[in-house]
Amino acid sequence: MLKLMDAYRHKIVFISIFLFYDKKFKNIRNTSYGGILMICYNCKKEFIVKRSFLNFFETKKYYICNACQNSYPIELYHEDIPLENYVVRFVSIFKSIYKLYLNAYIREISKIVERLIHLHRNYFFIFLESYRLTDFSLELLSFIADVEHKSILLVCCELKK
Repeated sequence: MLKLMDAYRHKIVFISIFLFYDKKFKNIRNTSYGGILMICYNCKKEFIVKRSFLNFFETKKYYICNACQNSYPIELYHEDIPLENYVVRFVSIFKSIYKLYLNAYIREISKIVERLIHLHRNYFFIFLESYRLTDFSLELLSFIADVEHKSILLVCCELKK
């Protein structure tokens, strides 16, 4: 009876080792109980995404662990600066300047950008990784607004003043 239970248990463990392997990023590995072991892009530590029978065959990729997500939170900060005829709306995704791999937040950033584009349809949209706010850059943005005949929505990950 004991040998039958051992064979049955090994069979279940063998069946539960169903892999989803990401060849492009190589950050997904299996675990023996059905979870997915991933590697955080910021701290390079491994973390496990647990799955159930409802989401067992979904291949969602997580690029950042909970510790990094809590250490470097997304805090939207916006500021409106009037130009001669138009307005420049700066939206910064991170309030503080962090040294991190921004592609780890690609899912969250894409949702934020999609929502901002939907809300500001009549704005000229610019997305930059970091932006330094100077007098020359404001003159340049004023020129772009005059050429496009629209206000500008500038989304950046880090706004430096």
